[in-house]
Amino acid sequence: MSKRLVITALAGLLAVVAAAPARAALYQVQVNENDVTLTPSPITIGPTVMVPMRESLGLIGATDISYNRAANQVTFNYQGQQYIVDLQQGTAMAGGQQVELAGPVRMLDGRVWVPAAFISNINPQFGVTRVLGFRGEPGVGAAPIPGDTGISSFSVNGQTFTYESPTWYMGDVLMVPLSETLSALGITPAAFAAGDLQTSFVYGDRIVRMNVQSGYAQVGDTAVPMARPAVERGGMLYVPATFIAQLVPGFSIAGMRR
Repeated sequence: MSKRLVITALAGLLAVVAAAPARAALYQVQVNENDVTLTPSPITIGPTVMVPMRESLGLIGATDISYNRAANQVTFNYQGQQYIVDLQQGTAMAGGQQVELAGPVRMLDGRVWVPAAFISNINPQFGVTRVLGFRGEPGVGAAPIPGDTGISSFSVNGQTFTYESPTWYMGDVLMVPLSETLSALGITPAAFAAGDLQTSFVYGDRIVRMNVQSGYAQVGDTAVPMARPAVERGGMLYVPATFIAQLVPGFSIAGMRR
């Protein structure tokens, strides 16, 4: 297998589900050409696929994995070589030589996350493939037909932002474009392509995951119900404005009827 991540976009139909989100991955991990389960599953921060460091190292057979809180470093051994990852400097060393990290290191939900490419650089048999994610269980009626166009601007702590994309109502719930909202808030937008069934983004030091149209988001380890499932429209993902208000203190937009 190549060191490069294999990102394969798959086409498919969205399904509506009513249960809390399953822990299916938006990315499938392979080690030695075998599919394996990585928990927690990979996420994206911008264009970078991130994986939990300790769990990923365990999959490739690294040993003596330890975290030195005082030095803010992770050390581990792999194939007779000791690696030192400096979380503050964002560097990795092996045998006195610098090793490419391929992106930033992050502490999220109490875990160290590294670019998947870093693990692939150590062991080329570690790879990540993009998949659609879970489809859930059928049987729930379709969401209401989109209604009137909604409010065009929102504010955060007194600062006002104007949407370029339309907002609109589904029933009595105001829906707003997720990526555009996150960008305005200074949050790296969620990676989402038409047909995806899951998406994720990082807010503060918490991972936010969404099973599209499930009606739930997972913030850290907590399942958070939304007023209405997220929906795809025009190749964009829309979420209830009230969910953004739950997540981001100070977010305010007129017309949030729930």
